[in-house]
Amino acid sequence: MERPPPGPHSRYTLIVDGREIAGVDGNAPRRIDDVRADRAVHVRVRLDARDAESFAIDLRESPDRRACLWLRSGYWNWQVDYDPTPTRGCACG
Repeated sequence: MERPPPGPHSRYTLIVDGREIAGVDGNAPRRIDDVRADRAVHVRVRLDARDAESFAIDLRESPDRRACLWLRSGYWNWQVDYDPTPTRGCACG
């Protein structure tokens, strides 16, 4: 899917299982708590108030029930990593 890249002041909004999370910058870590770990959850992403993409996160795939979402520069989509280590900039704790 082709979409324009985010601008310098663009904001992403993550909607996790219908619960809107405050806007996030593409390069800033953001901790999201209270995500269900007993089933997959639906994540909808909006960029500057436009629908951008959606995907599922299943914390059962992670040994410590955590995941890191990071923006793939150049592709401008979000990647889920079930090994949330600092190598991807995941420093949310």
